[in-house]
Amino acid sequence: MSTRPSPREVEKKIGDALTALKAGRVLHALTKHLAGDLADLELDSVADLVGLVEIFLREIQDAGAVSCYAGGHPP
Repeated sequence: MSTRPSPREVEKKIGDALTALKAGRVLHALTKHLAGDLADLELDSVADLVGLVEIFLREIQDAGAVSCYAGGHPP
């Protein structure tokens, strides 16, 4: 039985997420906590949050997504 996720699967998920962000394919849930979460992160808008997610994904990709991931389900 192979271990999930495979290194290739983890790398692909990060790459797919970055591709989606670049293409503007972003979906975010409007929850009652969104305004508070943005304030906690000192962000002015959801667009700023998307930019922050892109920064984090690039950092993970640059560091090696497999070394940054621990768990039994793909990110």
